[in-house]
Amino acid sequence: MVFADPPYAVGDDEITELQLALLAQGWLAADAVVVIERSTRTAVRGAPLSWVDGITADRSRRYGETTLWYGRRS
Repeated sequence: MVFADPPYAVGDDEITELQLALLAQGWLAADAVVVIERSTRTAVRGAPLSWVDGITADRSRRYGETTLWYGRRS
C-alpha cells in the first residue's frame, strides 16, 4: 500500500509524475493499493483524480476538506 499526502497546492502534473515513478521504479506489487490525498475542493469542481496506465481507479472517500482517492495496480 502506498499512501501519498502531497501538499494541496501540488498540481496534477506532479501527481501524474508520482504515479509514473511508482510504476517505473517497480515499487508497486501486483494488486497494490495506492491512496492519494487531495483537497475536496478539487473534487467538488468536478475534477476527479486522473490515474495513469497501470493504475486503475477504485473509489474515493470524502472527509470534510479531504478526499482520499484509491487506485489499484493493474
